[in-house]
Amino acid sequence: MDYLSDESIVSKWVENPYYQYFSGETHFQWTMPCDPSDLVHFRNRIGSGRQLNQSSHMPNMIIAWQGTS
Repeated sequence: MDYLSDESIVSKWVENPYYQYFSGETHFQWTMPCDPSDLVHFRNRIGSGRQLNQSSHMPNMIIAWQGTS
């Protein structure tokens, strides 16, 4: 697992069409899916026990979470 910063995770989502496809996007997006600071807030909500293997999936989870609120 890569230990990437929140900014790196979000920017990789923008540049990688595979990340976008598997997170449910139907068209390539040129904008960030969320603000990098949202990842911090989301990690705090899910707790420290569950964040071990989820940093690479974080933008997808943020998009899903924002869609339900």
